[in-house]
Amino acid sequence: MALEPGEWERLFAGANPHLQALMTAAIETAGCRIGGLVSLQWQQVRFDLNEIHFRAKDTKARRRREAGRCSSRT
Repeated sequence: MALEPGEWERLFAGANPHLQALMTAAIETAGCRIGGLVSLQWQQVRFDLNEIHFRAKDTKARRRREAGRCSSRT
């Protein structure tokens, strides 16, 4: 289901800061499952490289993977 123009901005503006961070991660790491996102730990987030490292146990394929940011929404 695709968002209509302007819907992302309205949803994002109405969310609390913690949810905004999760929403941004979900958009920027397209294809990641919500379980993998909500189980993230700070040591898995590499701000210096703009990457998130997902543990094997948190991925569908049970393989470790990295997701990089492809753009900036905020």
